[in-house]
Amino acid sequence: DYSCGSAALTPLLDYYLGRNLEERQVMEGLLRYGEADKIVQRRGFSLLDMKRYAAALGYKSGGFRAEFSDLDALEHPALVPIHYAGFKHFVVVRDVYNDHVFVADPALGNISFTRTRFEEIWDQNVLFVIFPSGQEPRNALALNDRDMRLVDDRTVSLLAFREFPQINKITENQVRELGTGGDVIHLRTK
Repeated sequence: DYSCGSAALTPLLDYYLGRNLEERQVMEGLLRYGEADKIVQRRGFSLLDMKRYAAALGYKSGGFRAEFSDLDALEHPALVPIHYAGFKHFVVVRDVYNDHVFVADPALGNISFTRTRFEEIWDQNVLFVIFPSGQEPRNALALNDRDMRLVDDRTVSLLAFREFPQINKITENQVRELGTGGDVIHLRTK
């Protein structure tokens, strides 16, 4: 899938650096400045393709092999490869907070992983950073209060098995009034 790399790079360029590019423009830029033959052969973009495109836009960037502590200390969002749900995929790490890694996932939106889970899926501990090149970044990828609302597994389990009181009992007369006056279907309620 060619679009994964461009789909992850676009929010980094737009929401962090304020470039206002559409994914199609990013894909075209990656094809223009990347290694076209290799892109076709591997059917996707590499971090080197992204580095070349970032340079064409006037930004310094780099790919690094890192430890989790490096990611935690990072002052910029980073594009990282992950291996998740059987697929290799790029996401943007927005920040690390309270042992959770908050990412912008092109397929799933803004999500988070526990540190342990992220370390399991982080592909080869690689990260790619584009530096703002002296300009103040827009940084709309910064975490806000809404992002930091976490629901842990215990809470999900409690809610999933909780019985909620019946809000409204429907009577046969109410069904007749709402419907066409045909046969009434009897609903079994507790």
